[in-house]
This record gives sequence, C-alpha cells and structure tokens, in this order.
Amino acid sequence: LKLGLISVEHLHPLLSELLRNINRAGQASQDIRDAIKSWLISLNKRRPTDCLNQEEAESLARQVEEAHDQFYKSISMN
Repeated sequence: LKLGLISVEHLHPLLSELLRNINRAGQASQDIRDAIKSWLISLNKRRPTDCLNQEEAESLARQVEEAHDQFYKSISMN
C-alpha cells in the first residue's frame, strides 16, 4: 500500500497470501483474520482495475500493520 499498489489486481493476491500465512501460523486474532477476509470479499466484488480510495487504503494499511505487529509479538513470546 505504501508503494501505491491500490488496485484490486495487485492487492487481492497479496491479501490472499497474507491470510494463508496467518492461518498457517495461527498467530493472529480472529478479528484480524475477519478483517482480511472482509477485504477479500470486498475486492472480489470489484473489477481488477478498480482501485481503493484514500480512506480505504489507509484503513487496509492500518489493519495489515496490526496483523504484522501481532504476528511478531506472538513469535517473540515463544
């Protein structure tokens, strides 16, 4: 997102991969998983060339950052 990748065709595969890795690691809260799933559902309803608006991009960036932080906190505790 910080690189300007805000189109559905760029974000969908990245979020799908993130969700797979979160599920595999089992380290994120259900809230984070649900948020990523919600974004994927939203993106599935759009055309590949559609882009997130500024508000959506900021919201998604916050949620991805939160997932990242939770993951690293959980592995540092182990």
